[in-house]
Amino acid sequence: MKTSYIRKYARRLAAQAVDLLEKEGITQYDETNDQIVREVYFGNVLDIYPSGKYYLPFACSNVVPCPKCHGEGTIPNPKYDEMTYEALSHLERNRLRRMTRDGKHYNIMPKQWQREMDLIRQVIRMVEPKIECPCCYGVGSREAYEDQVFTRYFEEYLAERDIYITASDGNGCDMIVGTMIESE
Repeated sequence: MKTSYIRKYARRLAAQAVDLLEKEGITQYDETNDQIVREVYFGNVLDIYPSGKYYLPFACSNVVPCPKCHGEGTIPNPKYDEMTYEALSHLERNRLRRMTRDGKHYNIMPKQWQREMDLIRQVIRMVEPKIECPCCYGVGSREAYEDQVFTRYFEEYLAERDIYITASDGNGCDMIVGTMIESE
């Protein structure tokens, strides 16, 4: 799925959540936060998320590994240059040792040194042995990446209207949307 499609899907679902909350939301007193809230059941994660799966970082055997990086999140860098990488890494370590010895930190270094360190680090990133997978963006699974993109935009669109998402007390897969109501 393309990221642009996931964004549109998240926006459409956020609009549905807002409508559902306005029409069918139940207003109640939340003792935990000492607030009046309006909440409504929105749906199940298995029906809402692009992957249609529920998983955790430490328990994700049901998620398909990325076809490009095979679940590692990184791929060999085609621009890898061992000599350049080792030389610049050595230079960076020496500069950091010198800064630490002199009691200086990056934010109080002379601007010229900061620019040099930034340039060294930029070139190191270009020639390091492995780079972030362009398919899953370091997550290790395209499905998990798409779920992250969906979650980010869904939460962002709801937050614009001061609406939050939470899990049901009874079932962690059930999504509840709600908002805090100002008390007079």
